[in-house]
Amino acid sequence: MKDRQQQKVADADSAIDNYLQALLKDVDEYVPSEPEVAVETQQSVDQPPVAAVVDSEIDQEACANKEGEIIPPWAEAPFQCLMFKLNGITLGIPLGCLQTIVEWDQEPSVVPGQPKWHLGIMLNRGMKVGIVDTAKIVMPERLSARVHGERQTGGFILIVGDGRWGLACDSIASTEVFSKDMVRWRTGKGTRPWLAGTAKDQLCAILDIDAFLGMITA
Repeated sequence: MKDRQQQKVADADSAIDNYLQALLKDVDEYVPSEPEVAVETQQSVDQPPVAAVVDSEIDQEACANKEGEIIPPWAEAPFQCLMFKLNGITLGIPLGCLQTIVEWDQEPSVVPGQPKWHLGIMLNRGMKVGIVDTAKIVMPERLSARVHGERQTGGFILIVGDGRWGLACDSIASTEVFSKDMVRWRTGKGTRPWLAGTAKDQLCAILDIDAFLGMITA
């Protein structure tokens, strides 16, 4: 019995690691162009190799920041993110995109004919809120064994945007402050339009709420 429990934990950890690696791959690496041919001087010949490498990396990073990275307007200044858990993964949502958090203490009213990610409608302060099965959007590849309509294990709804949509999550973790250089921003559309970038130290995904809502309302 103990061996089986240990194997389940190992399998879960492996699934999380694989998902994080997929997120990192989706935020494209900067690929430098071919270096320009320059006339070699004595100073460049005598330059220590380490300094040359550092200078090259700084130049590449500056070029990537100017041409490659897609940095949202809200990230130009230090910004706060609410960190939350979803199927064992930590994700972040910019506080500026979050209207409120409500405990999931009522079953939503199911609306026929809606997409699989639509869990139903619930009322919040007199407004109808469409409940999004966040995991269906963010990590559908990890839900193959889940029955359609099965409720997530969590108990919170993150009301975003103008208040018409709520993202279901498992639990609330913490609030973190990021500067834009602490995040590896996406450089293209990729396969996850909802992904704004990945926090370098925490290795967690930060949601682009505008893109997320664009996906579900298109």
